[in-house]
Amino acid sequence: QDPQQQQQMVENDAHELAQNIIMAAKKWSRTDEKRYNQKMRDLLFNLKKNVKLLQNVIHGQLTPMNLVHASNDQLASDEILSKRKSIQQLTMQERVINENLDKLKRDSYHTEKSKVLNFEASNKALLDTDYDIEPDALLNRKRKRKKKKTSSSKQEMDEDSEEDEEDESESDDDEEDEDD
Repeated sequence: QDPQQQQQMVENDAHELAQNIIMAAKKWSRTDEKRYNQKMRDLLFNLKKNVKLLQNVIHGQLTPMNLVHASNDQLASDEILSKRKSIQQLTMQERVINENLDKLKRDSYHTEKSKVLNFEASNKALLDTDYDIEPDALLNRKRKRKKKKTSSSKQEMDEDSEEDEEDESESDDDEEDEDD
């Protein structure tokens, strides 16, 4: 056969293959024009970019019906698939890190009251600062200070009144001695 006839046979085979792909795509889309147009754009893009896919279609290893039913991942080149996989792995790692941090944050915001109270009891020196965990703790501490002050002032008053009583009783004793 001469080269011109071979060229003609290749063109006829290519034309027949293209017609079979178009018919399979129309059958697959079930008269939905948008779906058909999108599939044809996907096939055209992938056949241009993926030499391996094109060779499989030309040599009959992939039928027009299987080509049309293939997903974008199945149509994609090995290079694109590896990029997608690496992006997916990075995204998964980011999700795991964020979820762990979020859990830690949640745990730190929700401390149990008993833990806070135990902390207060064991670290009284630290609690003299105004950096309390609970806002009520500062009020409670102020109340305790006031009670201590009032109780100490009561003790002083009691001591003073006892001294006054002692002074009075001494003065009474002195008066009795003078009367004798």
